[in-house]
Amino acid sequence: MTIPALSFVAKSGTGKTTLLVQLIAVASDEALLLDVPLLDLNDPGAIADFIEVRFLRP
Repeated sequence: MTIPALSFVAKSGTGKTTLLVQLIAVASDEALLLDVPLLDLNDPGAIADFIEVRFLRP
């Protein structure tokens, strides 16, 4: 199974590249036991609400 993801890469002052990864949630159509919120893959409204509350609201 391929899982699309967005990763951020930053170059430090030393010129070394660092991969910045922080898993904040998972959207799935299966029940999973995780340490992050599990969002229903078939409920795009709930996913959008999660993003709005987590990142867009002051």
